[in-house]
Amino acid sequence: MQVDFYLLTTADRLATWVFAARLIEKVYRMGHLVQVALPTTTLTEFNQLLWTFRTDSFLPHDILTENNHDLPIILHDHPEPISTHPVLINLTPQLPTHYPETLQRIVELVSQEPTELAKSRERYRAYQTLGFTLQTHRL
Repeated sequence: MQVDFYLLTTADRLATWVFAARLIEKVYRMGHLVQVALPTTTLTEFNQLLWTFRTDSFLPHDILTENNHDLPIILHDHPEPISTHPVLINLTPQLPTHYPETLQRIVELVSQEPTELAKSRERYRAYQTLGFTLQTHRL
């Protein structure tokens, strides 16, 4: 499994989310199905951001329900990745609880906010212990 850590230069949540939206758009345009894990308290706000972050962009997405697994971009607050979408963008401070065989890549965005930075370091070490292939991207 490949895990990509994107080291952002900001602690600003909105800037982190806009970067995430651009990354989601790129992955979607490459033809991949994407799931985005978020804290429950931010699902609706991030959902709205994806509709509005660029006026010339359309990203077919929604918050996960029992009936919409077929959308190319799914937002959810589950600690367990869904098996239908091979790319997980993890915007939570936790590790996924398991790794379905269909999951091919995990993306972690590393904010410079001190608490989030410390949690990112913990996730990095945990992924390393699991034997995943890690790649760091300095932005």
